[in-house]
Amino acid sequence: MRTQQTLDITVSVATLDQLFNAPAVNPFSEKEIEARGESGMSYLLRQLQGHMRDWRDLRLTVRLPLDQITDGLQPRLSQAVRRYCQARIENNTLDIHMIRVRSSTGLGILLAIVAVLAITVYVLFTQVIPDAPQAIQFAVVATLSLFAWVSLWDPLEALLFNPLEPMRENRLLRRIMELNVIVEPDTGAATPAHPRPSSADARTLPTEA
Repeated sequence: MRTQQTLDITVSVATLDQLFNAPAVNPFSEKEIEARGESGMSYLLRQLQGHMRDWRDLRLTVRLPLDQITDGLQPRLSQAVRRYCQARIENNTLDIHMIRVRSSTGLGILLAIVAVLAITVYVLFTQVIPDAPQAIQFAVVATLSLFAWVSLWDPLEALLFNPLEPMRENRLLRRIMELNVIVEPDTGAATPAHPRPSSADARTLPTEA
């Protein structure tokens, strides 16, 4: 029987605002999100993208300076994280819809143009100049095929592949909404640069401090 694993995702911030809004880039800071200039939630999404398949149980630990921790902060922070994720999911869903509408519209228009050109070429070689040399017919058909491929590729690619990234992010955001959020005081102690197992059944993600 496979042992269930628990992984702590630790995000160290100077203020709660840094969890949702990117701070100014500060390469002198020991906190990773300040050195990168990214929000704690963006850091969390990157960690999930890289490790989610290996995780069974997840727990989000937010480390704050002691003076930032107040009574009842943990449940309020948990609700704030869920609201943030829900807002991002709704925004991504709207983006996906807009991508599909624009790509489908562009693809439909280009298909109509290609169809008109194909019909024109067919009528040209069957009724107007049926005795045209085979080399000319081949060149015209090849040009039309190349035009159709080049014209249709971009909207088709956008329709098939552009929604994938926001869809993947939505799956991660729904996973974050299920996380148990823990608030801990940030002691400022140095932490390892890479994840190390804390026990046989648990692993701990590196903190940013």
